[in-house]
Amino acid sequence: RVKKEGDKNMKHQKLNKGIIFSISLLILGFAFTGTAFAQEGQIEFIKQRITTNSAYQGNPAILGNYIVWGDTRNGNGDIYMYDLATDIESRITTDTSSQMFPNIYGNYIVWLDSRNGGLDVYGYDLSTGMERRISSYTNKFYQGSQRPGIYGDKVVYYDNRTGNGDIWMYDLTTGIETQITTNSANQYDPDIYG
Repeated sequence: RVKKEGDKNMKHQKLNKGIIFSISLLILGFAFTGTAFAQEGQIEFIKQRITTNSAYQGNPAILGNYIVWGDTRNGNGDIYMYDLATDIESRITTDTSSQMFPNIYGNYIVWLDSRNGGLDVYGYDLSTGMERRISSYTNKFYQGSQRPGIYGDKVVYYDNRTGNGDIWMYDLTTGIETQITTNSANQYDPDIYG
C-alpha cells in the first residue's frame, strides 16, 4: 500500500512538472510576441537608439515607457529621461552640481546629488514637476555606485551618518525617514520590492 501511494505521488509530481513546464513555455512565447521575430529558429530583437549626444550617458534604469540615465552633456552630471511612448527626451535636473545613478518607479525618479558638498538622495515627481531632497544627511564619502532603490512610495539608500554604512528608508507619503540596518559593519547597495 505504501508503494502505491508513493507511485501516485510521483505520478502527480511528474504531471505537475509537465503542466508548469507547458505554462512556462506558453508565457515565454507571449513575452516575445511583439518584441522579437522568429525566423527559422532565430530570434531578432528590435533595437532603438535612445541617446545620440557624444558625451557620456550611463547607469540607465527603466520602468514601463520611461528610461532614466546619468548624462554629462552639460559639463556636469545631470539626469535625463526618455519616454518610449512619445519619443520625447527630457532633462530632469538643472543644478550645476553632479546628479548620478537614477532609478524610477511610477511617476517618481530618485538619484544621488552632490549639490550640498557630499552625496544626498533627491527625487523628482513627474506628475507635479516638483523636486525634493529625500535624505536628511549629506554623506561626505560614498561606497561605490550606490543607486537608491524605489518601489511604491518607499525609497531606500546607503547612508553613513552613524559612522558606518547603513541602509535607510524614506516614505514619500509621510515624509518619515527610518534607519533599516544597525549593524556596526557596512551595509550597502540597497533595493526594494513589494
